[in-house]
Amino acid sequence: DDSFEFAEPKPDAEKMKAILLAFHQFHEGFHHLPSSSNRQFTNQPPHSWRVAILPLIGNAKLFNEYHFDQPWDSPQNLEVAKKMPELYRTSASNDETTSFVMLTGDGAFTSHGSPTRLHDITDGTSNTIAIVESDHEVPWTKPEDFSCSADGPLPELSSARLVGMVDGRVRQLPDLTDRVFRALITRAGGEVVDQELLGESR
Repeated sequence: DDSFEFAEPKPDAEKMKAILLAFHQFHEGFHHLPSSSNRQFTNQPPHSWRVAILPLIGNAKLFNEYHFDQPWDSPQNLEVAKKMPELYRTSASNDETTSFVMLTGDGAFTSHGSPTRLHDITDGTSNTIAIVESDHEVPWTKPEDFSCSADGPLPELSSARLVGMVDGRVRQLPDLTDRVFRALITRAGGEVVDQELLGESR
């Protein structure tokens, strides 16, 4: 059903909420969340979560145009990249790039390797960041996101500082200490986060 896709531009926060809803619908269908690098079959090249959820955001036709047996930057798939859904268009992006990136890596929303299920997020879905609006853009079909590590850099947020929590809420993060930010990135770190530090939901 292609009727869901936004007919006119919406605020980035509303777009992020729609993406998070699609994550939950994906989980209902496949019993795990989409990851940064997905494969329909193990011998195929990886594809982005932004491609994987296309049928859930009103772009089933575009999903069917994507060649999953080819890399994201094959000539055929680059033609698909020219048709970026409005949902992925952010205030800083152009016609083929988006600022919406997933947090991935050991301990983050999704890890490298096995897929994440909601019951794996023991810190609580309201305390775990799934996606952010980054300060830089990536090609929307490219399986590229922000790779997190315990001692690595923190994601650089856009000026709007929007983050999408696993529970479906979008927050405009105030300035946080590195410790609190890292606690929000981990899905099972056991940290306690004061919700009053996180600002209002959008």
